[in-house]
Amino acid sequence: MYKATNIDTDKALKAINDSRAIQERASQLRSEKERSYMEGLNKGLDIAESLFECSNYEKSAQEATYTDGVCEVLYELGKELDIPTQDIRDNIASVDEACALFADRIREAIARDKDQ
Repeated sequence: MYKATNIDTDKALKAINDSRAIQERASQLRSEKERSYMEGLNKGLDIAESLFECSNYEKSAQEATYTDGVCEVLYELGKELDIPTQDIRDNIASVDEACALFADRIREAIARDKDQ
């Protein structure tokens, strides 16, 4: 092996090896930072995606309507008054028509009770 004069080759080789180790460590740190950054980015994107999935789920679920509320009231009143309402709730064409049919049934039930 050639040894230069006036240069401490052992020190120079040690400095080269130290530099190589420092550069390797710096490369590892950059890789870890990049991996950590990408993990954080992907986690944020997953959270954002789940917000939209939640919104889509809520939109796909049947939202209660006025007609649904009327059907629920007809069911509860019919249950309390012992008046069948299933056919009215199944074939509801309009809320007014359903209420009129149910009112007729209530009148009939009151009339029957008076007769007895």
